[in-house]
Parts: sequence; structure tokens; C-alpha cells
Amino acid sequence: MIGSFQSHETTPIPSLRPRRHRSRGSHRRHHRLAHRRRNPWGCSVSLYHCSGFRSVRAEGILEAAEVFAKRAARRAFGRRGIVRVLREDSYAPDYSLIEFEAFIGYASGQNETTGRNVRFTVTKGGVL
Repeated sequence: MIGSFQSHETTPIPSLRPRRHRSRGSHRRHHRLAHRRRNPWGCSVSLYHCSGFRSVRAEGILEAAEVFAKRAARRAFGRRGIVRVLREDSYAPDYSLIEFEAFIGYASGQNETTGRNVRFTVTKGGVL
């Protein structure tokens, strides 16, 4: 038949409503529970603090320093921020306080990074 129209089932258009975000409390609870699942062998995890940043739970002070250096890079250079070198500069005899130096920046070419050195102190203990 010429000019006949057959009706086809149409697929519904997905809703364009924005996603609902979790409340702050459930987000924190998720991270607490995820941490328990990630650490099934009962490794000792401590709380570390660096001025200007939120405290971090980590297995060691070096791991916490890496997190703080990455946060500093993201804060200074946005999503492109990276950490190239992280080194321990000075420390207290009981290792409860260590000063670190990191080179943070962004990739500006092949095997090139533009950035600066930052120094920060990580202390054991903190407040979430």
C-alpha cells in the first residue's frame, strides 16, 4: 500500500532530571564501611593531620603524605594537578611528626612538568 503508515512502538526518552546526591552523613558512612571492607586483615590504620586539609586515615605516615600532596596539587592546578617527587625532609625522633617536600605541577609536554615545590608537615592524630 502506498502511503500507509505502520505504527511502531517508540522507546521512552530517558528522564533529564538531575541525579540526587547523597547527604553528607551517608557519604561518610559509606567511606567508613568501604574502609572496613578494604582492610580485612586488621592492619593498623591511624589518623593523620596536615594543616589546611581534612584528616586522613592511612596505614602509614608516608601514605598519608601522598594523599596530602595530591590534594595540594589538585587545589593548585585543578584536575591536571600531579605529584612528581615526594621526599621526607625532617622528622621527630618518635616519627609522630614528619616534614615533607613535594614537587607538584601539571604535565606541560612530553616528559615535562611545570610546577613548584611545596612543604608540609604531617602529624599523627587528628580529627575527622
